[in-house]
Amino acid sequence: MTGAEEAGEVAVTGPPETLALLLWGRIGADDPALEISGDRAGLHAALEAGLAG
Repeated sequence: MTGAEEAGEVAVTGPPETLALLLWGRIGADDPALEISGDRAGLHAALEAGLAG
């Protein structure tokens, strides 16, 4: 398994616009408007897999 299938549990919260930018790869997970709890490595793997993953 690769990408999002290997991702652990993670929660990302923030303004809807910021979350959309994160999903589309326009900002990074280090953006101060985002709050991330859980498996950061899993988040990065899921983001690398992309929306259509």
